[in-house]
Amino acid sequence: MPHSFCCHSRFALLSWLTALAFLLPLALAIAETEVKIGISSQNVYLGETFVFQISVSGDSEPEAPAFPKTADFQVESLAPQRNQSTSISIINGRMTNTSVNETIFRYNLTATRTGTLRIPPIPVKVGGRVTHTQAVPVHVMAPEKMDDMALEVAVSSPECYVGQPVTVTWKWFIGRNVLNYRFSLPLLTEKDFSFPAHTPNLDPARRRDYRKIPLSSGDELIGILEQATRNGVPVSCLTFSLPMLPMQAGTVTFPASTVTFSVEDASRARRSRRQSLFDGFFDQTPTRTMTIAAPALSLNVKDLPAEGKPKNFSGIVGPCRVEVSASPRQVSVGDPIILTVHVSGPEYVDNLRIPALSECPELSRDFRVSGEEPGVVESNRKVFQCTLRAVDAQVKAIPALRVPFFNPASGHYEEALSEPISLEVEEVRTVTALDAQGLPTALPSNSGSKLETVTEGIAHNYGGDILLVDQRAGLATWPKTPWKIAFCLAWPCIYLLALGAVAWHRHRCADPGAIAAQRAAGKCLAALKRIQPDDASGPDLTLAALTDFLAAKLRRPPAAAQSFQDVQAPLAAAGIAPAELERLEKLFAGCEASRYAGATPDDLKQIPLEAAAIVKAINRAF
Repeated sequence: MPHSFCCHSRFALLSWLTALAFLLPLALAIAETEVKIGISSQNVYLGETFVFQISVSGDSEPEAPAFPKTADFQVESLAPQRNQSTSISIINGRMTNTSVNETIFRYNLTATRTGTLRIPPIPVKVGGRVTHTQAVPVHVMAPEKMDDMALEVAVSSPECYVGQPVTVTWKWFIGRNVLNYRFSLPLLTEKDFSFPAHTPNLDPARRRDYRKIPLSSGDELIGILEQATRNGVPVSCLTFSLPMLPMQAGTVTFPASTVTFSVEDASRARRSRRQSLFDGFFDQTPTRTMTIAAPALSLNVKDLPAEGKPKNFSGIVGPCRVEVSASPRQVSVGDPIILTVHVSGPEYVDNLRIPALSECPELSRDFRVSGEEPGVVESNRKVFQCTLRAVDAQVKAIPALRVPFFNPASGHYEEALSEPISLEVEEVRTVTALDAQGLPTALPSNSGSKLETVTEGIAHNYGGDILLVDQRAGLATWPKTPWKIAFCLAWPCIYLLALGAVAWHRHRCADPGAIAAQRAAGKCLAALKRIQPDDASGPDLTLAALTDFLAAKLRRPPAAAQSFQDVQAPLAAAGIAPAELERLEKLFAGCEASRYAGATPDDLKQIPLEAAAIVKAINRAF
């Protein structure tokens, strides 16, 4: 029986230890990780934007929560914020250091209907463990009528062709005092459209009317604020535009553009004033954040017709002009000719391309084409270059280039034609062996003599010892080459100069006070010279410069040279004449008196001069 009880006790203890090993990390994770939620307001108007946030505190880094899809709210995720706080507590002499990491995830929510809506639970994953936030009810009220606030978007043409530029214009009518605003333009991220680089023409005379419009992508647009009338009510109108190139055919509905802004909440302001017993400077006007959306807008994008489409059509939409230049124009067969093509006409030429010149039959018949470039934008035109090489001396000109384009006005394909460029091409002369020898003409075949055998062979090319140059080396030859002596002596001289410079530097640094004492007189005289004769603070500046000079000369701290009594004994010991000490005492007294009783114009002029004379006398004695 005791043995059975002992086994049972061991089994129970082992079970408890196993459970503790599994549950302890979970308990620590629960204790260390804390998830909180917050909401800026639970009573909002339809279209009003409010902030919902999730705060996660703990040692582990949380994953960004995914907001569940819901038809009740428009959701905009904001950048997370990370905070770290450290607290130190001392209890019974024991210090405890606690560090807390906090990550805040924020969302801008905009209600899409009235009634009591519900923010659903959101899963938050921290350290492999998922925690769900609690559901939050939000009461959405019908908005007040806002005839004086509206956002409109329009296009320059209700229909266009693929690649034909259209201008999109946004107008925001403002009839109230707007504290801040933020635009959301999802159209700019649509893959079916291209937005070329655009710089608006700004009128310097109206620079006060222009406004910067920040976008969520970090870019900025430029809008102009003007006065307008809407429904018979005078309002302000913020207008900005962008060019757009449709890339796909079909009827496209623009995603809703919105603007979020803060305005004064009249009902909350009245309620706040009724509840407040005092109206003070620190009372803040209640505001609420509103979001208005532009009405739906569609654009009919037509595909380019297939009928009559040239084989070398490169996608240019809109009338264009082609100008061609070549250099050089006098060449031989095979010499490189740089051909430059200027294409202008379309309003936006960033993505403009021309047909491959190597596939142009007019060029490939008489030239070899190489080195084609993608083109460079210069002002309102695009410049292309390539290299041509004439294949025959019969080539007399670079033919006219044909660049097809589609004209939206006529609905047909047309061609832009350049002017031909005349050339002078010469035959390539064959280089012979005589040309390589530099002979102007060929020699007759019978003018040369026959080769003869020389019995001596090539022995006549050898000479005796007299032709050998004496190249003996040694100290005896050094006077003949003085640069060798200079080279050998230069290194010891450089070493001695460096050694002297180091010794001089160490000597100066050994006594910094001596250096300051040597420079003290110059600094003091320069400071006295800068004092203006009519400066009321001249006596104070004189006294400050004088005390700094005396402190440096006597090698004392500045606080030990603030009065005549501080410096009288050291100066007398240094051999300063009693007459100079008396002048110095009177100067100290005069500066002190002028600080409290003021100084006459003559005194203001005389004090710096007297101080300069005393400084020179003291400096000569040291």
